[in-house]
Amino acid sequence: MMDLDVKPYDPIMDVIEIEGTRYSGQFFRELGCNFLSMVGQVLRIDKKENGIITVTRLKEKEENGPIDNKPRPRE
Repeated sequence: MMDLDVKPYDPIMDVIEIEGTRYSGQFFRELGCNFLSMVGQVLRIDKKENGIITVTRLKEKEENGPIDNKPRPRE
């Protein structure tokens, strides 16, 4: 197994580089904060123009269903 190439975290820029891709600290905060309450939530991964990966939590509108208004498949 190959080692994961992880560069040191840059607290000023709030960025960490993993395998050549830069991620915002917010990405990992969203994934790590109260994980059990996040089960079933939808996260969108966005790549910004400066190459830093960030995550957006998609919120559902209670009255209109999912934010994209597309029906979800039933399991």
